Amino acid sequence: MARLTVTHGPDAGKAIELPPGQPQLLGRSSEAIPSSDRCMSRRHAELTPELDGGWSIRDLASRYGTWVEGTRLTQPCRLVEGDRIRCGGTEFRYGAAPLLTPGAGGDKPMPDADEAIPALAHSIKNILQGLRGGTDTVELALLRGDLDLARRGWPLVARNLDRIYSLSLNLLALARPRPLDRTPVSLGELVRDASVLARGAAERRGVRLSVEVLQAPTDLWVDHAAMHHAVLNVLLNAVEAAPAKTGMVSVHVSAAAGEAIVAVIDDGPGIDPVIAPGLFEPFVSSKGQRGSGLGLAVTRRVVRAHGGEVEWEQSHTPGTRIVLRLPTGAPDGDPDETTGPASLDPAAVDEKFR
Repeated sequence: MARLTVTHGPDAGKAIELPPGQPQLLGRSSEAIPSSDRCMSRRHAELTPELDGGWSIRDLASRYGTWVEGTRLTQPCRLVEGDRIRCGGTEFRYGAAPLLTPGAGGDKPMPDADEAIPALAHSIKNILQGLRGGTDTVELALLRGDLDLARRGWPLVARNLDRIYSLSLNLLALARPRPLDRTPVSLGELVRDASVLARGAAERRGVRLSVEVLQAPTDLWVDHAAMHHAVLNVLLNAVEAAPAKTGMVSVHVSAAAGEAIVAVIDDGPGIDPVIAPGLFEPFVSSKGQRGSGLGLAVTRRVVRAHGGEVEWEQSHTPGTRIVLRLPTGAPDGDPDETTGPASLDPAAVDEKFR
């Protein structure tokens, strides 16, 4: 029996069996295969069984189109094993069992190598192009002895160095997650420290960055390095999203019953509805060629590992508001305590050790 596997989108990991001889509707209407994707049209696409047991798909004049292997459909298309189908913010894989491995801590599945490598190569290529442009300008300035020209070229070099550094840290965080080393920290100080690193990127883009600590919980136990990285990712995303020279990023630290809150707000164009369902998934970016799509995925993994959550407040307009919520209070048990091995069963101990 043929199968669709949801590889990206709000229903990621879901497997859908396609019963032989029964056409299937993709969309949000009551007769369609159930979907949580608000970017799908009500009647988005139709899957039709063929006489030989295969399947074809056609778009039903949907708003955002139906795509197979990156090509938008204008006529019915016969599906082959492994085809990727995209409807709204959801991507399906046809004819195979799930190709993704669920991430730790309840995260959405991670992309396989076939998807991750092209996305990474594209991000690295864009960064290198920016570095090449900046270094060419600086080199020309050195040849001419033109300090003003060098000053114009250097920010481009610095900005792309920041991007490659951030990409490297995020790749390491995704590839080699480590156990948390929790210590009591001041959330206000942690956020201020992260903002110092983000301020350089903000100044290069002419974006104002403000931090307001309304109430900083004193009983927050987190892995300082991991949480610093998570907050910095959100700050850098906001700086990139804000309009150059006129943009504004605001950070508010507060506390509510049993939780600490960090809200990061920018006045950029907001989140594209097409990518909104997968906003916190790896390699999904609202920044076009400037983004790798790893920052928010890493942030969500870190925050969830601490028992918290990251939210995009869809009602906030214009711009984007991302909120990190973390539980306060010391974790269960002493974080410095070690756990001994399980006791041996006396009956199982070899005679020579008696």
